[in-house]
Amino acid sequence: MTQPANALSVTRITQLIKELLESDDALQYASVAGEIGDYRQAASGHAYFSLKDDNAVLNCVMWRSSTRRLDFRPEAGDAVVVQGGVEVYAPRGGYQLIASRMARQGVGRIYEEYERRKREFAARGWFDDELKQPIARFPQRLGVVTSASGAALRDVLRTLQNRWPAVEVVLFPSLVQGKEAPDELAAALAQALHCHTAGMPIDTILLVRGGGSMTDLWAFNDERIVSAMHQSPLPIITGVGHEPDTTLVDYVADLRASTPTAAAEAAVPDRVEVGELVDTQALRLTRRMDDLLTRQRTRLDALQHRTEQRHPRRIWEQRMQQLDYATEALQGRLKLRLDQSRARLGRLQASLRALDPEAVLTRGFSIVRNRKGVLVTDPEQTVPGDLLDVKARGGAYAVVRQAEPTDGAA
Repeated sequence: MTQPANALSVTRITQLIKELLESDDALQYASVAGEIGDYRQAASGHAYFSLKDDNAVLNCVMWRSSTRRLDFRPEAGDAVVVQGGVEVYAPRGGYQLIASRMARQGVGRIYEEYERRKREFAARGWFDDELKQPIARFPQRLGVVTSASGAALRDVLRTLQNRWPAVEVVLFPSLVQGKEAPDELAAALAQALHCHTAGMPIDTILLVRGGGSMTDLWAFNDERIVSAMHQSPLPIITGVGHEPDTTLVDYVADLRASTPTAAAEAAVPDRVEVGELVDTQALRLTRRMDDLLTRQRTRLDALQHRTEQRHPRRIWEQRMQQLDYATEALQGRLKLRLDQSRARLGRLQASLRALDPEAVLTRGFSIVRNRKGVLVTDPEQTVPGDLLDVKARGGAYAVVRQAEPTDGAA
């Protein structure tokens, strides 16, 4: 078969199609509604996905400069509206949509309401930095406002146990999603403040919940909870959602953490780091005292040498008397400094010993774990018949969970 004189090369016909598509404004400034069939974000930050409906599939690309502006995490199955332009990808002989914007269908009005509230609350001064309260460095008691059955609570308790087991945790349970959640969240905060003023002082409140969509987290944009936090005399750390999620409670909080786990980490120090700090300070104090004693001994030796070499006997005796007085005074001061340093070191060591979980057992408490080694902090974690391991002051033993106690039972 001979090639016709007017035959087009693959490159040429692809170029003609490209010019045709890119000259059509309707295709270069298009808004396309569909469902995400798959979504993949490369390490470069560029996103590759497809839009589909019942009859067709459209390949799409969103460059990193555009993905950084997204206010949600796209996932397969999301119904979205994408804005962008169609181009030809010559190496594969296909076309694709270069997306510049993406929004969930039906979320636009919610986002506008979010921005309106954000501007309103900021204008009231609720987000001002000068209102931020300092977070206690070594808290004794924390209040946690979250769902009693959520993963966020388990993450917080596990993190606190690992980092600072001496801290006491008081749970103020609340719904964290739905129409009733704002009122319950505000009521839980009020309950925490009541406990604080009624003889159970709380150092810091943690307001936490796991990740979700913008609508899932909408309760944390409600004026009732934002206002309650603004009026709180106690410092509040928020850990709502995951890293990209930002709700209005994050702006009014005294400290915003990216996740519930990060909120727990921000609320307490690390006992390992504290122990290392105590050891370092004790070593530094010992070295400083050794250096001070060495310098004073050197000065005394020099003074004695000059006295013996340069003065007659009478003056030498007077100098020796003065030297005795100076020595006694110096020894008194050094003894006082050493006693004070030993006392301080003893207090630091006592504080470190108090952090030892074994110390809790000596006060009559016990540690209960299930057969998988999971810490049991609530009867709801067990059922009658469960075999439990109990660690107490005298040792460890196993028990079997009995049925619920009858009325009047201890």
